[in-house]
Amino acid sequence: MKLKYRNQRYLFLFILIFCSLISSSSPSLAATVSGTVTVTCDTYTTGGIIIVLLSKNGSITSVTLDAPGPYTLTVDDSHLGETVYLYGLWDKDGSNGYSVGDCIGWGSSFQLAAESTADLGINHKITATVSGNVICDAHTNGYIYPFVLVPSGQVAIITPHSEPGPYTCFVYDVPIGSPVNVFGTWDADGSGVYPYTYGDYLGWYTGSSGTTILPITLEEENTGIDVNISHKYVADISGTVTCSQSTSGSGYISLYDGPDPNTANNIVKFGPPPPLSFPSSYQYMIFDISLGTSVWVFGYWDKDSSASLTPGDYIGSYSSNPITLQQTNTNINFDACQGVDSNGDWIVDCCWQKSEENPLTGIVGVPSVMKDGDVYKMWYGTYDGGCYAESSDGIHWTPLGCQTLGVKEEPYHFAVIKNEDGSYELWIDNGWYSTSLDGQTWIDFTPISIASAGNPTVLKEGSLYKMWHRLSQPNENMIGYSTSSDGITWATNPNPVLTVGESGTWDDNDAVEPCVIKDGTLYKMWYRGENKLTGVSAIGLATSTDGINWAKFSNNPILSPDAGTWEGNAIQNPFVIKDGVYYKMWYTDKDAKTGIGYAFSPECSTWSDVISKYQAYVSGQATWNDVITCYQQYAS
Repeated sequence: MKLKYRNQRYLFLFILIFCSLISSSSPSLAATVSGTVTVTCDTYTTGGIIIVLLSKNGSITSVTLDAPGPYTLTVDDSHLGETVYLYGLWDKDGSNGYSVGDCIGWGSSFQLAAESTADLGINHKITATVSGNVICDAHTNGYIYPFVLVPSGQVAIITPHSEPGPYTCFVYDVPIGSPVNVFGTWDADGSGVYPYTYGDYLGWYTGSSGTTILPITLEEENTGIDVNISHKYVADISGTVTCSQSTSGSGYISLYDGPDPNTANNIVKFGPPPPLSFPSSYQYMIFDISLGTSVWVFGYWDKDSSASLTPGDYIGSYSSNPITLQQTNTNINFDACQGVDSNGDWIVDCCWQKSEENPLTGIVGVPSVMKDGDVYKMWYGTYDGGCYAESSDGIHWTPLGCQTLGVKEEPYHFAVIKNEDGSYELWIDNGWYSTSLDGQTWIDFTPISIASAGNPTVLKEGSLYKMWHRLSQPNENMIGYSTSSDGITWATNPNPVLTVGESGTWDDNDAVEPCVIKDGTLYKMWYRGENKLTGVSAIGLATSTDGINWAKFSNNPILSPDAGTWEGNAIQNPFVIKDGVYYKMWYTDKDAKTGIGYAFSPECSTWSDVISKYQAYVSGQATWNDVITCYQQYAS
């Protein structure tokens, strides 16, 4: 059995071995402990085997054997009923103490009776020593323990210190050349080195780095390994971390003094356990921070095990950030599945939340939406004509009638804008243009110069109209771009501005049905892509600085159909507006006959947007469980 430091609560407090054996002047011999000793560490040939019986208060008695085999210890009756521990040492060189090359072992703890039987195996080899100074300025009482922790959890044999100062650890079962970390603890209340209790202090060997825990490459003798015990244990934090992207590497959790890990300070040091695997429940000890502090919880998946945030790693944040730190903080759960960009900056992934009320009731068709003051207005094309509806929340709509527009083919897809004078302009995907004074009654239908402007979306910038639309043959599965000074006569770029993806990608068959908004200086386009092999249609995002040269979002598609639901295997006809700190989308199923769906995403294109989003949650203006599932990629 290998000794795990976390499972031996009192171990280090009790090993006062060989220098503090029982010295009662007139003991009453009222009990015996007997059993067998086996040595499987090397082959016993020389030296002696020393067996020590310990209790909570230290060493009780010991015996030296000439060879492995049966033993008997006599015990003072004052210890009857106590929980005791049995340890053994094969002292190969006859030094009457630990030295490199000796072997150690132990038996299970037991309650001391008049006659007790306990066996032990000596099977762990002492391979190295680690020595240095312990520094603990805050120490006033209790015990100080330096110890060695390696990734698999073994520790060294140590003697606790009542004061800071020099120490020596004897390391067992760790091959020379292994990287190990050296820790120290101040057990302020004398409860035992592990588990820690609130008020204990922790420190580690940092070498010349000052703050980073440095591993050492274990040699037979390691000197000058100084440990500064200066971090106070104040609280626990626990929860579950998941990462659907995880296949290798390890995970870490950190607390920050702000919502942006790129600029905020990591304000806490965590104690053991070592890095997580995913998915994993965790419980970490928090040091160096005051209870009641508002903190932000982040975690990252260190994909390449570099122990630093590098491109290709993934991050996540606790959805209810920030938290007010308490002594015990439970259910801090999050998904560490967002990306780190090429500069190593933390980014956030794009993910939309679909409404639980999908499909929306009372409206069926292809939507075109604007928010006019506090009113959402929707124009939606059907096979029977053009319809209009209004809503106060974008989800619950009141249909206000349909109009047979009187054009050669009934409209299917609208593009609508409202001018500063309050008038409206309309473009229809079968190549017609119209105007309206109220947005409901359309007059003066005029054919436009583009024979087939399929799925148009229009912006007006100054006196220039800009339209993105499905192209006609031979590129009808791609998106084109046209401009106009009057909205009727258009000049079209000769080449598509957004093309299908490479073979095998999610949009290798179609890249159509654009919806474009201008967000600051950046154009953002949501479009439908279709995979040639599967026939599945989903929604993707592309961005541009000029409306002509577009870059597709690396994590497309951003919204996909939920198989087996009303959406089937296709969602399409996206229409997106920006409303405050949210993007809001309305979309249809494959044939636009079942209903209209609604989805939303917080704006996180910059970290100031992230801060605004979090502030909205803190102020009660946004509900995380219902609204925030993940974030829009910033600086896309």
